[in-house]
Amino acid sequence: MGRLLTRLEAAERLGMSETFVKVEVRQGRVPVVRLGRMVRIDEDDLEKYITAHKSVVRIVGTSCSLAGSGADGMPNQVIEKTVVDR
Repeated sequence: MGRLLTRLEAAERLGMSETFVKVEVRQGRVPVVRLGRMVRIDEDDLEKYITAHKSVVRIVGTSCSLAGSGADGMPNQVIEKTVVDR
């Protein structure tokens, strides 16, 4: 078992709001440890949550012709998104 985090500490690690963490806990997406009325999140469980939500984005190719350029004059890029196995 890792260190037990408050919802605020978990939110800071995720770069999200404390409300976001509350919702994820209520939805059962993030397991918690209840100590009386206090709720704590095991940092190992938070790491598993992060891993389960990772995806990989890589550039497949670019179009270099002016006709294929976007409105900003930059080449259009084809993006491929792959979800990492959970």
